[in-house]
Amino acid sequence: PVGSVLAGSSAFVRTARRLRKALGGGLRQVGVLAAAGIDALDNNLARLKQDHDNAARLAKGLKDLGLHVLPAPTNMVFFDVDNAPSVVAKLAAEGVHILCTDGKRRCRAVANLHVSADDMDFTVKQIAALLEVEQSAKKLRTS
Repeated sequence: PVGSVLAGSSAFVRTARRLRKALGGGLRQVGVLAAAGIDALDNNLARLKQDHDNAARLAKGLKDLGLHVLPAPTNMVFFDVDNAPSVVAKLAAEGVHILCTDGKRRCRAVANLHVSADDMDFTVKQIAALLEVEQSAKKLRTS
């Protein structure tokens, strides 16, 4: 599949390349995409723990807000929030870029080279503010 990195012995990689071509995978320009994986392995492997720590920091902050956070011991954080497309749009206006994965409730945030622990804290604060506004709006509608 495009977007993955294959590692192994030379014989293993040769076999995988042959199988990929036999299954039609030779039709893609994966070399260009694989360059990002090679660069990550060469230059950013040592800092991967930082990404995982930042993701864990974000996940904890979201759980503390009462959100459902799916366990994912990676640099990705999946969580559920009401009206996710609206939340994603409002966060983008504040410089926080996450993705709504199902068009309804599920969001994905990714910790990477370009985000810091402070960015994780900022994201939690922005989501907390949005949730507070949503709660206030619900109270007004029901009163």
